Amino acid sequence: MTPPPKIAPRIATKLGLAKSAITKPFPLVSPLPWSGAKSTDLSTLLLKAINATAGKTPDFVKGRIPFSMIALAKDGKHLYAGFRDDDMDFSGSLLKVAVLYAAFELRAAANRLAAEIELTPGDDLFAALRAAFGNSIEAVSLTRLQGKPRPKPKTPIAIPVYEDILELTTRIPPNGPVDFTSKQVTTDRIARGPDPVTHTGTHHNITATQDFLSALNAMIVESDDMSASQCISALGYSYINAVLMKAGLFKPNSMKGDEQGIWIGGEYENLKQSRILALNDGTGAFVMDTEAMCRLMALIFTGIAVNDSSSGGTSNKEMQDMLEASILGNPPFILRRTAAAPALKFRLARNKLGLAGLGRNEEKGIVASECTVLTWNTDTASDPGALFAQGIAKHNLTGDVVVCWQNLPLPSSTQMFDGIGDIVEQTYGEFLKT
Repeated sequence: MTPPPKIAPRIATKLGLAKSAITKPFPLVSPLPWSGAKSTDLSTLLLKAINATAGKTPDFVKGRIPFSMIALAKDGKHLYAGFRDDDMDFSGSLLKVAVLYAAFELRAAANRLAAEIELTPGDDLFAALRAAFGNSIEAVSLTRLQGKPRPKPKTPIAIPVYEDILELTTRIPPNGPVDFTSKQVTTDRIARGPDPVTHTGTHHNITATQDFLSALNAMIVESDDMSASQCISALGYSYINAVLMKAGLFKPNSMKGDEQGIWIGGEYENLKQSRILALNDGTGAFVMDTEAMCRLMALIFTGIAVNDSSSGGTSNKEMQDMLEASILGNPPFILRRTAAAPALKFRLARNKLGLAGLGRNEEKGIVASECTVLTWNTDTASDPGALFAQGIAKHNLTGDVVVCWQNLPLPSSTQMFDGIGDIVEQTYGEFLKT
């Protein structure tokens, strides 16, 4: 284990006194609590809808389309259905949601530590974080990720670069005492263009300077790869991996290729990567199954992903706001329908999409993915007989549906993404009639 750095005697004493109960840089409850369960009825309807859509939408069946759906319930006993939902596929920018979650989990843990050892302005926050968190992260994270992507000299190999992420302030919650830093970080990256949708075309070098929170926003709202790389580089593969494992969102396995959940072992700018097997691409540094991502989005949307409300934190709300803004920043695929397609029976509440080319040089075709929160329309115009409203009440649902899918080959202009919305409507709409 890495020895702790030298820190002020007062803080060192407090860390020693609190050693038996010292705050860890992980979720307070591990794995994250989840009261949802598989619904046989919803699963049957989902498979029926997928088969029906595949029969009438040729572009939809050119690949395997893993699909997960969570019908949120008022009592927290959510209903789950999945199709090939344990397939591990390369899924591009959709995995930025997991980076977002890891960043807010770190800030929440830093605030718990600050309260536990009574940090005050002028104390060395970063030394305290390294002393309290370093060995814990190193003990949990996978060895092959430690020190990546950019180990800094004279620091433990399994810790984030705290100076580029956090700062100690004089503010009270929810904006302190520890918050994302206002420090500006300059990064040099290769920008892709000129097509903002497919990311294909020429490559050119650019330089950007921004603070960590701005990078988080740009990573989610605009799906900016350079900003995502800034966040991942600061957090480190080790910490992201450790948090996802402790949250129950990634499960390693001694058998290569048997991993499950969400894997982030790279930046988005082709720096050193740690890749695992991906069914659709051989190997990948951004690999996931739809069950884990769908569950993470549901945890964020229902406000229980990061447990910081008792201390006045607002992490879940802040993540929700970014994912809401993402709807305008990157038009969701589920809304990209042909002119002849009927209007959807739901509206979007939160969204994050992914789009990337398969193969090391993205030469094997482009695949799309998406995780979205939908709210069913029950107004008089959309539901004149109140049939759907009655079904929502009967099943004790909220009317919100979380949907995650991946590995859809980029549809042609004549097909668009009609099939996705059709599957949701046929599955959830028919379930409400039962």
